[in-house]
Amino acid sequence: MIIALLAVCMLATPVLGAVPALDWQTTYGVECTENAFAMVPLGGGKILFCGDTGKWAVNTHPGAKGQNDLWLAEVGDDGSEIWDYCYGGTDDDSGRSIAATADGGWIIAGYTDSNDLDVSGNHGGRDAWVVKLNPDRTIAWQQCLGGTESDVARYVIQTSDGGYLVTGVTASEELTGHNGWEDGFVAKLLPDGTPDWFYCYGGENIDGLLDVIETSGGGYLIRGYTGSDEIPGYHGFWDLWILKITPSGALDWERCYGGSDLDINNLYDRGSGLIECADGYLVLADTKSTDGDVTGVVQGDADIWIVKIGFDGTILGQATLGGEGYETIGTIRPVSGGGYILVATTTSSGGDVSGNHGDKDIWVVRLAADYSIVWQKCLGGSRDEYGYDVLEMTPGTFELVGVTQSDDGDVTGYVTPTGLILTDAWIVRLANDGGGGVPVPEFPGILIPGALLGVLGCTALLLRRRP
Repeated sequence: MIIALLAVCMLATPVLGAVPALDWQTTYGVECTENAFAMVPLGGGKILFCGDTGKWAVNTHPGAKGQNDLWLAEVGDDGSEIWDYCYGGTDDDSGRSIAATADGGWIIAGYTDSNDLDVSGNHGGRDAWVVKLNPDRTIAWQQCLGGTESDVARYVIQTSDGGYLVTGVTASEELTGHNGWEDGFVAKLLPDGTPDWFYCYGGENIDGLLDVIETSGGGYLIRGYTGSDEIPGYHGFWDLWILKITPSGALDWERCYGGSDLDINNLYDRGSGLIECADGYLVLADTKSTDGDVTGVVQGDADIWIVKIGFDGTILGQATLGGEGYETIGTIRPVSGGGYILVATTTSSGGDVSGNHGDKDIWVVRLAADYSIVWQKCLGGSRDEYGYDVLEMTPGTFELVGVTQSDDGDVTGYVTPTGLILTDAWIVRLANDGGGGVPVPEFPGILIPGALLGVLGCTALLLRRRP
C-alpha cells in the first residue's frame, strides 16, 4: 500500500471569498470637524447616525449652538443626506452611542460640558449625557450623569423592562463606590429617564467600561479595560476586562484577559464588541501581548483579538488578525448566512491586510464562523481614516460609518479649510459580497489543515490511500 501526499498549493496570495465592491461613499461635513461614531438602521436602506460637529457649523447645521454639538443625521439608500440636526448647549457636546427604542424613537449617550439650552442638570465639568428622542426627533427627556469631574457615557441600550442601561467612564471621586483615578460606571434609568441606580466598578488605577448587552439568562455582560492589578486575573498594562452583573447591578463575576502588554486600547476603541452565542459570548479586543491568555500570533504593533468565552468567563477559543502595523477595533456583528462582519482601523499593508491607501485606513473583514478571513478590504485615502460601526443592510450589503481626513483614494467630497486637516464623517456602502470562501475539492481522504502548510505554501494537505 502506498500513501500519496497531495498538496493543494498556491504560491501567490490565496483567493478567498468575493470581495464586495464600493457601491457608494459620501462625506458629510462643512469647514469644521465632523465625526460619525454609531448608527441604527431605519428601513428602506436608510440609516441614522450620531456623532458630533465642530463650532464652525453654527450657520450650516440646523440647531448648531456654537461649540461642538451632538450631531444626528439621516442618510438615504443612495448616500444622500435627508435630514440633520444638532443637540446640546453652548459648550461641547457629543453623541457616542445610539439605539432604537420600542416607542419608535431613539436613545443617545455621550457627554456634555454644557448646562443650558438643551442641557440641564450638569453636575460640574463634563457629564455623561443621555438624550431620549421622540419619533419626530424632538427631545422627550435628557439626563446628566456624573459628578464634579469628567464623566463620559460610552454606550446605551434599552432594557427588556423598558428602561435603559448606560456604561462609561468617570473620574468623579465623590461618586459612591469610586476607587481609583478613573472607574467604569453603569447607570440604570427608568423609562422616563429617572436614575434607578448608579454604580462604579474598578480598582485603584484607570478603568473604564465600553459597551454592554442584556443576556438571555438575565443580567448584563459588559466589556471594558483595566489597569488595576487588584482585578481578578490581571496580567499587566491594560487588560481586557469583562464583567457580568445582575439586573440590579450587583457583580456576578469579573475577569481580566490578556498578557503583559496592552490588550485593549482605552483611547481609541469604541463601537460594539459583544455578541451572545449559543455556548457563550464573542468578545472583541486588540492586543500587543504575546503571552498570558494570548495564544495567536501578533504580527505587528497591535492586532485584532477575538476571544470566545463561556457563560462563566472561561476562554473557549480565540483568534488574532492584522498585519505589521497597528490595528484598533471598531465593531463586530453577526451576519446572515453565518460568520461575522468586522470594522476596524489599520496602519498595516501586510499580513492579513492588503490594499492600504496610506497611514490609517478603515479595515473591513468578513469572517467565517471559525474566525477565518473570508475577505478583507481597506478603505481610505492618503491621510487618516477611522472605522467605528458597521451594519448588514441586506444579505451581502454592508454600510460603514467612520471619519476621514483624505481627499483622494476612495474618498471624494472631503471639505476642510485651507491649511487645516480636520475630519469629515464618512459613510461607505459595500455591495455584492460573495459570502463564502473557496470550496475544498471533494476528494476521498483526510484533509489536514495546520501551520505546517504555510511552510509548504499550501492551503490544504490531503492524504490519499492508494491501493
